[in-house]
Order: sequence, then structure tokens, then C-alpha cells
Amino acid sequence: MSVPVAAAIAAGSVVLALPILAASQLLVAGVQASNAADAAALAAADAVVGLVYGGTSEEPCELAHRIAAENRAELGECAVGPGVAEVRVTVRSRVGLFAVERHARAGPPE
Repeated sequence: MSVPVAAAIAAGSVVLALPILAASQLLVAGVQASNAADAAALAAADAVVGLVYGGTSEEPCELAHRIAAENRAELGECAVGPGVAEVRVTVRSRVGLFAVERHARAGPPE
């Protein structure tokens, strides 16, 4: 096999691998965003009904913001009602090309 053929095969492999890597990063960011949204919504709902362990004095949305940050997400929106919390979070992929947004609601069924 000649050097130009080997270089062409290597370049082709890289070109084919880049979209796969980008798609996998997008998938991972989506899962992280879903997990962060769920955790933040549950924490805020627990704070609304007084089930937060440790006697924290944080407001429900402050707690949701902290939980989202601990899960490497940014809290975009937070709304609380009687026993209910709804949040929207954003997670950026590791390479920073993608931002994935997810919404979660915690509380009794509607």
C-alpha cells in the first residue's frame, strides 16, 4: 500500500468519525440535561413541601439552582406551586458546540 493511499484512508476515517463523535456528545449532553432537570425539580418540590434534609433555609428555586449546578447544568427557569416544581435546564456538550435543554416537573400527577 502506498503512502498516499494510506493517508487517504486515514483522512476518510477521521471524516467519518467526526459526525459520530459529535452525535455521541449530543446524546450524552441530553442524558445529563434530563438527569439534572429531574434532580433539580425533585429538590425544589421537596423544598416546597418541607422534605429537605439538613434543615437548609434555601428557597426551592435556589436549591434547584444549586442542584443543577452540581450536575453541570444551568437553571433557566424555575416555577413552584403548592407541592409542584417545574424547571428548565441547559447543558453544554464538552466540546461546547451543542447546548441541550430539558424540562422536568415534580409533584402529584396532573
